[in-house]
Amino acid sequence: MDIAREAKQEYEKGTDLKTIRQLVDAKYGANGVNSTPTPFPN
Repeated sequence: MDIAREAKQEYEKGTDLKTIRQLVDAKYGANGVNSTPTPFPN
């Protein structure tokens, strides 16, 4: 739930989707859990 909440807050601030994805990957990507196969935003 934290990821969704943080992404929503960034989106509401006007952050573009590509940047939000990069922020999420940077923060949670090293936790050893594989991410979903969601395509990277253009």
